[in-house]
Amino acid sequence: MDLFDKISDAVVVAGKEVSKKAKEVSDVAKLKYDIKVKESSMRDKYIELGKAYYETNKDQAQAEHFELITDITELQNQIRELKEEAMEARGAVTCPKCGAKVQPGAAFCGKCGTKVDDIFEDEEDIIAEEDEEQ
Repeated sequence: MDLFDKISDAVVVAGKEVSKKAKEVSDVAKLKYDIKVKESSMRDKYIELGKAYYETNKDQAQAEHFELITDITELQNQIRELKEEAMEARGAVTCPKCGAKVQPGAAFCGKCGTKVDDIFEDEEDIIAEEDEEQ
């Protein structure tokens, strides 16, 4: 019986140590996760700060930030152009009142509120006038 008691005690001790190690690993994993969440939140704040700085200083950029601000402005222009191309590819039209792109199926221009039917009527008139001229 003495042998079984020793084996039993060894198993209990080993189980407690495994449990302790598992808790330590779990605690460390939780801390690492918390660190990642905080770092992600901090990155978001940096981005927010950068956007605020850009909006405030884009017209009077300091020399050390001029290139970054110029790059951001150029990227914004390129993105706007690509979005317009994508909308045109989907059949969007240009509002004759304000020049904004109006998505297909929209009832009104999202910028100035012009009724879409009016836009299409204007376009049909322009096309008819162009046909008459030719």
